[in-house]
Amino acid sequence: MSLVAIKQCMDKLLAELQLAQPGNHGPCIFCGSKDAVSTWRGDDGACFHCKKCGAAGDVINAVALKEKISNGAAIKLLTGENYRPACRPQSVIRPIAEPVPPSPNKRKLDAIFAQAFESVLDGCADDAIRRRGLTKAWLLRSPNLGYLPDDCAWVIRVSMPDGRAVALKLHRDNPKAGQPKSQWLRLGTEPADRPRHGFSTLWPPPEWHPDGPLFVAEGELKAAALISAGFSATAPTTGAGFKWTPGGVARVAGRHVVVVFDHDQAGNTFRINTVAALTGAAASIKVITFNISDVKGACA
Repeated sequence: MSLVAIKQCMDKLLAELQLAQPGNHGPCIFCGSKDAVSTWRGDDGACFHCKKCGAAGDVINAVALKEKISNGAAIKLLTGENYRPACRPQSVIRPIAEPVPPSPNKRKLDAIFAQAFESVLDGCADDAIRRRGLTKAWLLRSPNLGYLPDDCAWVIRVSMPDGRAVALKLHRDNPKAGQPKSQWLRLGTEPADRPRHGFSTLWPPPEWHPDGPLFVAEGELKAAALISAGFSATAPTTGAGFKWTPGGVARVAGRHVVVVFDHDQAGNTFRINTVAALTGAAASIKVITFNISDVKGACA
């Protein structure tokens, strides 16, 4: 059966989802919900969506999620053949470049972060710390997160595994009109014509938390809350659009990974991309939403 025919076949999708018939209140094999899955026939074929966990797509996505494999591998599993679109030019292998760390103005970086961390020390950030579910004890033990009360902004100290700070990222709790929610502070010095300020990496470095399941959260402050609660966690510094490179994958290879995501478009993109990138490298992969019961269950 061709791939087009497989995607059109509702019976094939229902079989993969373990559903008896199409409808709007089916059980979900991904999250265990008893009545959250809807199935229907769209323009491109049979489709599904779980209103609880956000799993969605066609039969290819269903197989990829169920088997924890890429969409390409799912197509081969369904058809027995490698997928190549018609008239596709011969592929060219382009190595994925590893991001280059910025070279910051260290004096300026240290001065800004010292001001933000002073708010943690003197209690000016206590309310913000509580709202985020963080613990002051962890912040004091690991000084990589500060707060600027006047701007209602967190200052994230982005470091290399050896502890060397290379960038500062600002995250505003309540940005004013015209202000970005997140931004990199302009601290780079190289190259001189277009200095780098941001750095696509993992924060905090997963090497700092070698024990237990590694929670990979969608954002740094979620990772901070998980670490404050006693778990090992990290997050991409470039949000849901984070692109996993071979070097990034190698940093978490062999770990039991738990991907933590929000039920929205960005969160589901993050979940799908992270599972696809880490499949085969991580010792195991679980996917959960960001609530304490799911977190505890992932460690059971």
